Amino acid sequence: MTCMDCEYRMENMVSLDAPTGDGEGTLMDVLEDSSPLIEDVLADRDLLDFLIMRMQEMLPDTDRLISLLEDRERLSVRAMARELGIPYQTFAYRLKRIREEMNKERFS
Repeated sequence: MTCMDCEYRMENMVSLDAPTGDGEGTLMDVLEDSSPLIEDVLADRDLLDFLIMRMQEMLPDTDRLISLLEDRERLSVRAMARELGIPYQTFAYRLKRIREEMNKERFS
């Protein structure tokens, strides 16, 4: 049995191996792949790992901070500081310092 004989085959299905109208290739040759390149995905992952590592160096409560930042929609900066047991001004200063360091390293 081949795909063409399969009872589940859709009648209007077109194979990606079908030649294009001009005969210069197949449909697979002309379809655009919109998925990100694996190199870009890996570079983004490396950058994320680096940023998390730097945050952990700069702030001992980084793991807890990351989980709080993930809930940012429901927590204000003041509430995050309270949750970490840090005075608001100290927490705000640390966040500012982290953002500045990350921006400096990101753009250098």
